Amino acid sequence: MGVKSFEALAEADPRRIELVTGRKYPFGNHIKDSLFSLPPKVDVKLAEIENHIEGKSKIVVTLARISQSGHSVKGHYADLVCYLNVF
Repeated sequence: MGVKSFEALAEADPRRIELVTGRKYPFGNHIKDSLFSLPPKVDVKLAEIENHIEGKSKIVVTLARISQSGHSVKGHYADLVCYLNVF
């Protein structure tokens, strides 16, 4: 079908999705509806803010939402745990 991203799938015709996958109505509609429950895209930036002589650094991680669907039906929760041990 040539779909290589969730954005392209969201633009696809539901009947075409059913045809390509060999599934029956309303499978295409369910696929498109399920895309609204995906978490939003985020941009991740890392910045070193402090570099100690003994080889330790402090790094700031910034997460910025770059897309948000107004159609989302589920809440999204995320935990970020970061432990870096660089030698």
